[in-house]
Amino acid sequence: MRLWIAAVLLVSGCQVGLEQSGIKGGSGPVPVKTLKVEATDLPVEVSAVGTLLADETVQVRPEMAGQVVDVSFEDGDAVHAGDALAKLRDAAPKAALAEAEANLTLATAQLVRASSLFARANASAEEVDRATAERDLAQSRRDAAADTVRRTVIRAPFAGRVSARLIAVGAQVDTSTVVTTLIDADPLQVEVDLPESVQPWLSKDSVLTLRTDGITPTPATLSYLAPTVDPDTRTVRVRADLPKGTSLAPGLTVQATVQVHAPTAVIAVPAESVTTRADGPMVWVVTDGKVSVRKVTTGARLVSQVTVTSGLNPGETIVVEGLVRLREGVEVAESKPAPAAGTEAPAPAPAP
Repeated sequence: MRLWIAAVLLVSGCQVGLEQSGIKGGSGPVPVKTLKVEATDLPVEVSAVGTLLADETVQVRPEMAGQVVDVSFEDGDAVHAGDALAKLRDAAPKAALAEAEANLTLATAQLVRASSLFARANASAEEVDRATAERDLAQSRRDAAADTVRRTVIRAPFAGRVSARLIAVGAQVDTSTVVTTLIDADPLQVEVDLPESVQPWLSKDSVLTLRTDGITPTPATLSYLAPTVDPDTRTVRVRADLPKGTSLAPGLTVQATVQVHAPTAVIAVPAESVTTRADGPMVWVVTDGKVSVRKVTTGARLVSQVTVTSGLNPGETIVVEGLVRLREGVEVAESKPAPAAGTEAPAPAPAP
């Protein structure tokens, strides 16, 4: 009995001591960090990974079968449109051309003679028509023979730079043989799949900013916008042209960022202050020292922030740190920074 009374007295004394020291039995305000919401001018940007493409790329192949007698380029050479890259044996095609030209000369002379006789009434119109047809046939055969001679020379279809040489003198080739790959990499293009949400904001004058390790940010002007959204990835494919003279190579991966509309006054809050629940995103709003849940609608995500398009007004205060202990109506207080390392709170002065 005496032990029980002593325990009661001890507990009562502790409670009195707590009340005298100003600490009540319940927990005090939850320490948090808050932020006053403001509307600021921020560019709304969206980023995605893109790939650099050459403006033109083609596998150069012969237009006819034959034996290679000359190769006039080396690996990686820069070439102009029309430059000869290789030559096939052309003795037979040139002989056929000479024969066709001789036949054309003869047919032309026969037409002149028939026309002269017809003018003097010594030849019929039918003979003139026959001579005209033979001249036209000889002309078409001559043109075909000349085209065969032309095809014995393999030329660059446009200016650019060749890749590796894939043929050698003496090789037998046909129309399926790849001589080399010709690449026009100036200007370059970037191809990127952007989220479907930005599609309404894009136009031919939109500018993408390209970033990758080791280069300064490079602008690229939109040149192609896919007319449809990919139903599987929910993205829209775009291409943009880089300025001439860039030193980048086709196939390089870059980070492409597009500003989908001009900077406007928006509310942007730290991403960690927004909590996503089953019914959508929400934040904790502080009013008169107490917190309450507020549903919000979020927009574009920035590097460390998220834009809020509805649910918050400039001037309101939200909680940005210490969200775990919060409950509806809980009293909160701004947390104080911890003491610097190596410092201690001053010892209480001795009682007089």
